[in-house]
Formats: sequence, structure tokens, C-alpha cells
Amino acid sequence: MLIVIIFICVALFFLACFIGDHVDEDSLVFKFFVGTSIVSALIGIFCVFMIAVSIGKVVGSSAIDEQINLYEDENVRIEEHINSVVDEYKTYENDTLEKFDGSNGTEIISVYPELKANELIQEQMDIYYQNQTTILELKSEKIKMKPWKWWLYFGG
Repeated sequence: MLIVIIFICVALFFLACFIGDHVDEDSLVFKFFVGTSIVSALIGIFCVFMIAVSIGKVVGSSAIDEQINLYEDENVRIEEHINSVVDEYKTYENDTLEKFDGSNGTEIISVYPELKANELIQEQMDIYYQNQTTILELKSEKIKMKPWKWWLYFGG
């Protein structure tokens, strides 16, 4: 869109300059075409600036999909590890309860390990939630790029 506006401004600028050369300098038509050439030049300069900004934003967002995939893959790995640890703990707990009749409470308590895995799982859950937040931010940033792409090349 910005490129189309630049072409229109350039065409207006040259048309105004061409017609302005063939008209009497004291006439109202001459002043109109001089004003038109100045306005079209200013709009063209502004569009060039906006194209540079748009290109910077669009190029900067080119790796968003790869980043989203990276975080999603990491979250899948974390989910698999957490599921594995939980399944192992369930199996251990079931085996332990089957071995004891439950009459001696201190005996059962001494058999249970201190769950250091709980801290590891909690850390992984924190990383998982941070990754989910980052994925949401990246998807939001990707959505915000649509207007810039439209202004640059009618992209979506």
C-alpha cells in the first residue's frame, strides 16, 4: 500500500512540476501545482520512512513461527518427563502399599522416600507456564504484524 502511495505521489509531483513549467507564474493554477508538488513530495518522504519502519518490523518478526515451535516442542518434552515421573511414583506407591498391611504407621512412613522429585516437577511446571506465556506473547506479536504487512505489501 505504501509503495502504491509513493508511486502516486511521484506521479503527482512530476505532473505538477511539468504543468507548473507551462503556466504563468502569477496565476492561481501555478500556485496550486506548486502546492501539489510540495504536498506530494512530503507524503512521499513520509511513505519512504514508513516503508523502512515496516520492513524493519516484518523482518524482525520472520522467526516468530520458529520460536513458537521451539517453545511448544520444549513443553511437549516437559509434559512427557512429568508424566513419566508421575507414573513411576504411582507405581512405586502401589508397590509399597502392597508390601505392608498398614498396621504399623511408622513403618509405612519410613518406607516412603522424601520426594525430591516434587521440587523438580514444580520447577518444570514453572518453566512450562513461562513457556506458555511466551508462546502467547509471540502469537500476539504475530497478530500485531498483520497491519504492518498490509501497509507494506498487502500481506496478511
